[in-house]
Amino acid sequence: MARSHNPIAAMFRTASAAVYSLNIIVSGIFLSQGTYLNVVVGVYSSLIAGIMLLVNIEKPKGLMDRLGSSKYEFVFTFRGRYLLDVFCSLFLFGMGYTGFFMGIVTLGLIFGIRLAGVQNPDAFNDMFRVPSPDPDKAHAAPGTGYAGEVMTDGEESGEYPSDPGSPYASEQSRFDGEGDTTGYGGDTTGYG
Repeated sequence: MARSHNPIAAMFRTASAAVYSLNIIVSGIFLSQGTYLNVVVGVYSSLIAGIMLLVNIEKPKGLMDRLGSSKYEFVFTFRGRYLLDVFCSLFLFGMGYTGFFMGIVTLGLIFGIRLAGVQNPDAFNDMFRVPSPDPDKAHAAPGTGYAGEVMTDGEESGEYPSDPGSPYASEQSRFDGEGDTTGYGGDTTGYG
């Protein structure tokens, strides 16, 4: 198992390994029932839980290096783990009582990790990687959104450029308190 310098992180890594192992067992039992849907759902949930187990224990090293340097790097972040845990839980909810129980345990674990991360950020940072910016968006400025999302010309950020020749100039004046603030040329009905 991967070494965690923080005891809270070590506890959650151990609990996660146990939960993922149990998810694989429950999925295997469901898979063995043999109907087509059981096989598909069992394989998907086993695959998700297996990948998350390997990421959690950070073994084998070659697979971790390959995942870390590919488009699947998101599995090392909290957002990626959260999404995969939710998908796995949704599959588990359809696997009878034991699957339903394990789905709730899996969701409880990820919410517990998040709550512990709020209280102890060092443990959270020990367990997860910070998302790196997309190499295609390397030109992004420091004021960008999450994981290198680029906010250009104020379209996504809600800000408009101050250039008077900009197509957004008339929009900007509406929000600056200059002139008509209704946006309808003085007509408050909107029918102009």
